[in-house]
Amino acid sequence: MWHAQLSQWGCDHCRQMLATPVMAQPQVAPMPGPPCPRCSTAGVWYAQAGSWGCDRCQAPIGPPMPMAMPAQGSGAGMIILKVVLVIVLVIVIAAIKLGIRGAFR
Repeated sequence: MWHAQLSQWGCDHCRQMLATPVMAQPQVAPMPGPPCPRCSTAGVWYAQAGSWGCDRCQAPIGPPMPMAMPAQGSGAGMIILKVVLVIVLVIVIAAIKLGIRGAFR
């Protein structure tokens, strides 16, 4: 049975945890970071700082990566907003035209 608290399989009858099989991970070469502008060595990603840096000369490389912003609104909401704005604009233009016609009569 799977024991979620331990993230491991175990036998409920004999109370022994089973060894987790190690899956073979494909060996992929890591992508080199951007080169350091001072010494031209490949940069290292610092996750806590959210930026690239150079281990050799201890210098930051470029500006920090921007954080992903959450979506501001749904696509349907934006379409409804645009339709309402167009309707208001048409009403305003019609009112201006009628006002101009009434002023010259």
